[in-house]
Amino acid sequence: MDRKYCRDKFVLVEDHLTNSWVSEASREIDEIRKKSGQKFEFSGHSKYTEIYPKDLLKTKVMELYNSEDFVHYLNRITGLQLSTTTFTGKTNVPNCKINCYDLKSCQDGIEWHYDRYFFTRGEEIVVVITLRNDLDDSINLEYFPSNSIVKHRVHLGPGSMTIHDPSSVIHRVLPVCSKEPGSWRYVVLLKYSTDPRPYNGTEYWYQKAAFYVKYFTGISYKVLANSAMHSIASFDVRRAIRN
Repeated sequence: MDRKYCRDKFVLVEDHLTNSWVSEASREIDEIRKKSGQKFEFSGHSKYTEIYPKDLLKTKVMELYNSEDFVHYLNRITGLQLSTTTFTGKTNVPNCKINCYDLKSCQDGIEWHYDRYFFTRGEEIVVVITLRNDLDDSINLEYFPSNSIVKHRVHLGPGSMTIHDPSSVIHRVLPVCSKEPGSWRYVVLLKYSTDPRPYNGTEYWYQKAAFYVKYFTGISYKVLANSAMHSIASFDVRRAIRN
């Protein structure tokens, strides 16, 4: 198991995917986005074009998602025995999709959240791959590692990959803007589980309710605790300067 993942339940990997693979996968998504991407917009939240699994079946991304070598790699990182998953209620649809953000819209931010993890009976992980990011120096992600109130900030360049436990890691995506038309950020979302069998009926609704209780209490605690920590540190600095 990766030491950082063991401690934080989050790890950033920047050297696993080759440049040629990233370029080819990004080119495929360019073509699919223009032909069949579905546009979504949430007021005050984010605006993006989503590419569904049915349009990814013969792509590099889907090939990677189903690759035994890639799953074994994730097993080594996390210390788990993972399997691919399917969308709830759709047993033949791989849990793999792509969000394409038009950076000129300045609406690609998502506020503090846990990724939803109540769909399967096993321990889940989320893999997020940035295929394309046309702003080289932007800070894209802030997150709180598991069992920590210290906020971390990272840039996600093309080919970078984050692996995290959705039940432990609170994070947010920061909005970034570009004045250049045709500037995009492509984000691949892959989900795996140690037991991909879905919850059904009452069990599903119980897990969903428990998720939202943790969602609101966990986010409130971490964000407020981090703000308090910074306020105390700022007060100490001002006091030291006066003295």
